[in-house]
Amino acid sequence: MRELAALLLLSSCGATGSEWPAFRGGPTNAAWVDLGALPAPREGWVLRPSPETRTYSNETGVYGSPAVAAVGGRPVMLVGCYDHNVYAVDIATGRELWRYSTGAPVYATPAVAELPSGPMVYVGSTDRTLYALDARDGSKVWARELLQWRASVGRASLASPALFTYRGGTAVLLCAWLHDRSAVQPVEEAVALAYDATTGQELWRLPLGRSELAAPGVTRDGNRWWAVVGSADGKAYGLDLDQGQVVWRRVLRGQIVGSPGIASGRRPLALLGTRYGIMHAFDLRTGEGVWSFRTAQGIDSTPAIAEVEGVLTAFFGSTDQTLYAVAALTGDHLWSFHTQGDVYSSPSVFHAGGQELVGFTSGDDRLHLLRAATGVEAWSISPGKYLWGYRIIGDSLWSSPVAVTLSGQTVLLLPFYDGAIHAYPVAAGPPAPDPVDPGYGRQMVRRAVLVMFATLGLCLWLGRKRQVTGDG
Repeated sequence: MRELAALLLLSSCGATGSEWPAFRGGPTNAAWVDLGALPAPREGWVLRPSPETRTYSNETGVYGSPAVAAVGGRPVMLVGCYDHNVYAVDIATGRELWRYSTGAPVYATPAVAELPSGPMVYVGSTDRTLYALDARDGSKVWARELLQWRASVGRASLASPALFTYRGGTAVLLCAWLHDRSAVQPVEEAVALAYDATTGQELWRLPLGRSELAAPGVTRDGNRWWAVVGSADGKAYGLDLDQGQVVWRRVLRGQIVGSPGIASGRRPLALLGTRYGIMHAFDLRTGEGVWSFRTAQGIDSTPAIAEVEGVLTAFFGSTDQTLYAVAALTGDHLWSFHTQGDVYSSPSVFHAGGQELVGFTSGDDRLHLLRAATGVEAWSISPGKYLWGYRIIGDSLWSSPVAVTLSGQTVLLLPFYDGAIHAYPVAAGPPAPDPVDPGYGRQMVRRAVLVMFATLGLCLWLGRKRQVTGDG
């Protein structure tokens, strides 16, 4: 096994090599990996692995956010989908390599580890099961069902797993929320579990209340492994992963749905946003508040942290339709970029063409690429039309982009809610022609105006008809 601790050291570039240890690639959430001399795509590509469009319901997304790793000498993207499948895609060709079917939609981001037995993929499905798959062919190595199915079992939420070192071996951390409406044995619990990555043996189990848990942020501080986890009831937990214990707990205003970002320094900080509209920075070791930054509306976005022109910077979105850049160690505001839709996306921060760039999606149905130092837009594109004719804002899960550098060429990968997976070579700029499709926010305004005029017209017609009837 490659040294997992080295992979998870706090760095601005996030994941490296053949492993993807956490939701956005590592503790900084930069969602960028450099795979060296592996082949790059000659041009952008679009893959639509599933022709089926399922019925929309609350909390329906299309894809989870992807993971990227080198597998068998290939650059491979791994992503879960609402069609119950986990897909492996060759980034160089845009060709599907394999798929694995679970029993329910898969919105969690896979974690990828290089074990002595070979590369492994770990992913949680809403069928209440954590799967361990061989990354080379998608065959199941082991699976652990957290709650046995019965008629009274409700939906489950399994967050993106994370990897850490436990007693010399690799372990998988999983945060889950389970629900059973049984009148005899009801269950509603949030729990953090650690499994041996090779055998699937449960190492420890830690109850964390009764509300849904977000994906954990995991890092090593000295010889100690830490995780910071947020919950939907506004609690933030600092966990000692070596002992499987809660070290500190903070109660915040607003739900927590994003994952924390870890900022390195003499005093490592955990950055975590809430739907009350505040980005909080805590001392990783004690949970003491260090700074806070207020936005106009809620924060679902996971902060990405990178050093830009000598300043450790945190990038995150808000439902006030803005992407923010703040100094990660002090909370000072650096710049803002306003879009035409809510920003639930977690940004990707990467180096390409001699500069740092930030990629993210917005509710305006566009992928935006900004210069990280200034917030000036380099380009943007609308990848495609939304699968359904409507959606519930704030109640759906949307994929975030990741960046991968191959043979010196950087590619943005985006599984989008048009049902397709898109690859955009950054240096080439946005593909032409750009689809002429108004963003979702503008569509909603247009529809609201049409409904208003239609309602007004109907009222006038009914009033006139009543008047004519009365005169008659």
